Formats: sequence, structure tokens, C-alpha cells
Amino acid sequence: MRTKLSQLQSQAGESRQLVPSPELAAAIDDYRKQSASVSAELREIRRNLRTDVDALKNKLLAFNLLTTPVLIVLFGLWFYRRRQRA
Repeated sequence: MRTKLSQLQSQAGESRQLVPSPELAAAIDDYRKQSASVSAELREIRRNLRTDVDALKNKLLAFNLLTTPVLIVLFGLWFYRRRQRA
């Protein structure tokens, strides 16, 4: 799209009118619409990625918080059973 805009601007020549030609104005409008669409899509992707990262962070936090007590309980049970047999 940028190359098309560049071509249209170069075709405008040296006159450098303050009012763009209808073709150039249409190309600029199309570019703005595409740019807005791409920006909205990028925001949506970033939002989804942030949601996924937050979910993974919460899962990892829960795993880390639960692992230590579970291992301590398992070690305690193992130690208790070993003492009972001796």
C-alpha cells in the first residue's frame, strides 16, 4: 500500500498541490482504513497473548505453591512408615 501511495505522490509531479487528486485521496483513505484494521488486529492478538501468559503464570504459581507441601507430606509419611517397621 505504501508503494502505491509513493507512486501516486510521484505522479503528482512537482506541482505539489495542497488538495490531493481523488485517486490519491482514495488511496490515502484505504491506507488509513487498512492501518486501523491492522492496529485493531494487533491489539486483539496482544490481548489474547497477555491472557494466555497470565493463565500460564497462575498455573505455575499454583504448582509451585502446592508442590512443596505435598513433597513434605510424602516425605513425612515415608519417614513414619519406615520408623514403624523398625
